[in-house]
Amino acid sequence: MHRRVCSLALYALILLPLSLAAQVTTADLIGTVRDSSGALVAGAQVTVTNEATGVSRTALTDAAGNYLITQLPPGRYVLTAELAGFRKHVQSGLELQPCRYDTSKARALAWL
Repeated sequence: MHRRVCSLALYALILLPLSLAAQVTTADLIGTVRDSSGALVAGAQVTVTNEATGVSRTALTDAAGNYLITQLPPGRYVLTAELAGFRKHVQSGLELQPCRYDTSKARALAWL
């Protein structure tokens, strides 16, 4: 019995730091770029810029118009989408929170 309790305590000591290290403190941004007719736009450059720090991250949309930008620090962001032949789209006030994918504010961008 004593061995079993010691073994369980040892496992707890080993696993606790692993679970603490796995806590997520960043956010991921997922979206789809579409033109004014609703068609998917491949190859568009999507940039998010942290309003507080000015740090930017960029991704290109895939063949289905989708993009993913990972490991963004929480905060307010400005999102831009651009591609030759289209007017640049700017969306400000995106508030990203840690530990989740944010799709609601950046989905279905329409080119103006």
